[in-house]
Amino acid sequence: MKLSAISVLQLLAGTISYDDFAKAHGFENRNAFANAVRNGRVIRNCKIESGGEENDDWITFDFGEPDPALAPFAVNRVKSTSASGGSGG
Repeated sequence: MKLSAISVLQLLAGTISYDDFAKAHGFENRNAFANAVRNGRVIRNCKIESGGEENDDWITFDFGEPDPALAPFAVNRVKSTSASGGSGG
């Protein structure tokens, strides 16, 4: 996910509201950070890219595979099969 460095700074500084930030980045209907948390995925890499002649730089967030420390608890239910055929033993 690629975000404006200025917008992220303003959000963290409290100079813009989350609602304004969400609207600027199209998060009204989907929030990539919220989706990552719901799926147990944490930020694995964050890279700042120069905007060159633009007035802004960009922050790119990469999310990893689900992490047990954050992922929802799930029980792995494996069907057991009986090798004895079922009766007494």
